[in-house]
Amino acid sequence: RFGWHKTGKNTYYLSSTLISTDKAHDTCKHMQYNKLKPKGSFQGWRDGLEPFLSRPEIGLALSIGASATIIPLLKEAGIIKDTLIFALIGKSSTFKTTALKLMASIYGKPEIGDGVIDTLMDTSGYFFESLGKKCGFPHLIDDISAAHDHDFTNELYHISMGKSRGRLSPDGKPRKVETWCTTVVYTGETSIFAQT
Repeated sequence: RFGWHKTGKNTYYLSSTLISTDKAHDTCKHMQYNKLKPKGSFQGWRDGLEPFLSRPEIGLALSIGASATIIPLLKEAGIIKDTLIFALIGKSSTFKTTALKLMASIYGKPEIGDGVIDTLMDTSGYFFESLGKKCGFPHLIDDISAAHDHDFTNELYHISMGKSRGRLSPDGKPRKVETWCTTVVYTGETSIFAQT
C-alpha cells in the first residue's frame, strides 16, 4: 500500500522512499516500484518550477497534488470524512494533463500508464483494487472519456466514501473490501456527470 502506514507506535510513509521515524530507505532498489522511481533530483524539480510559481494554476496543481498526503491525517483527527475528488475539465490543450503531471511529479514518474498517472481503460474492479492501495498517495486519472465500463454516478459515491462495495466470491464467502484515504483527480473534456 502506498502512503501512510502504522505499525504499533511507528508511523511511516511509503513512496519511492520509505520515510519512517528513524530513517529513510530507497524502496526502488528493493521493490518493483518503477512507477515511483524519480527521474531527477528534488533540487532539479524545484529549480524547474521556480520560474512558474507565480502562476496561480501551478500553485493550485501543487496544492491539489500535495493534499493527498494530509487527507489521512485530517481524517484520523476527525476533521474530514470523505476522499477529496477533483475534476479538471476543459477543451483539449488547456493545461489539464500538464497539471496532472505536475501533481504526479511530487510522488514519482509523472507519466501516464508507466508512471503515477493511470487511465480508465481498465475495468471498474481493477480501478477500485488500485485505489485500495492508496492511503495518502494520490489517484490520478487522465482522460475519463476513455472509460467505457464505468458507471460514474455509482463510482463517485464509492470513491468519496473511501471503500469499495462488498461482494461475495463464487463460493459465497465475502471478498476483501478495498479502502482508501486520498485525493482523486480526473481530467476530461466533458464533465464526469455528462458521462453517467
